[in-house]
Amino acid sequence: MNCSDWRLSRMALMLSRRAVRTVCAKEVLQEALTAEGHAPDGAAPAAEVQSNYFASLVEQELSLRAHTFIGSKYSTWTDTVRGLRLAAGKPAAAHHLFEELWALGVK
Repeated sequence: MNCSDWRLSRMALMLSRRAVRTVCAKEVLQEALTAEGHAPDGAAPAAEVQSNYFASLVEQELSLRAHTFIGSKYSTWTDTVRGLRLAAGKPAAAHHLFEELWALGVK
């Protein structure tokens, strides 16, 4: 999900009132990759794809290590993270789907 999605911002605000901090570091990670030369400005499409793949791996690792994970029920990326978290012994109660939370009124 795009970090600037208004629903995500609204949910992050609600969670912050419950002492839950959300992290959306996609832009920061992309800036770091650019600074390190992994995704130079004006990069060829192949370099951009490689940069996005690397960023996705980092985000999956962060999601794996997080206390709680909120993903999307329509995402195979979420399925991968949930599988990694279950294999690592994270409790199923620490995995949430954005759409279900939204439907429950967590806004």
